[in-house]
Amino acid sequence: MLQSGNVTHKMEECLSAWLQDSPDTRPTPSLSSTSEPESSTMVLHPAHSSRLKYVSLGVLVFQTTSLVLTMRYSRTLKEDGPRYLASSAVVSAEVLKILVCTLIVFMENNFSVRLLKEEIVNKPVETLKLAIPAGIYTLQNNLLYVALSNLDAATYQVTHE
Repeated sequence: MLQSGNVTHKMEECLSAWLQDSPDTRPTPSLSSTSEPESSTMVLHPAHSSRLKYVSLGVLVFQTTSLVLTMRYSRTLKEDGPRYLASSAVVSAEVLKILVCTLIVFMENNFSVRLLKEEIVNKPVETLKLAIPAGIYTLQNNLLYVALSNLDAATYQVTHE
């Protein structure tokens, strides 16, 4: 049986090897919580975990803020011609997301069409269950464009959350 200090030392060794080695020589993390000497359990060092949290928060704040400012700018831009339709922007974004997700699923499954048929065509009830939240999400996105057209960016950001 390993002592607590030995387990901590083993985890630190595994983490340092994981961070320093190339991807093909890194130890494979184990999901089991056994205390066998052979198993390598991946646990992030508190400093790395804290850094990851703050980096993730910063990226999320940057992405959300830039999205709101870009949408607001595009909806309030003074031009001679008509503005674009918010519904067209929402549908275009959703079609792009579907295409990218489908491509990723195909790549992960060696471009097999069988998976698409099994999961979507052969399970129509499951597919229809997803239509309700998708419709509500589309309505919400359209309303976000309306709100950005009529509110300033700061007010929108505060009231949206």
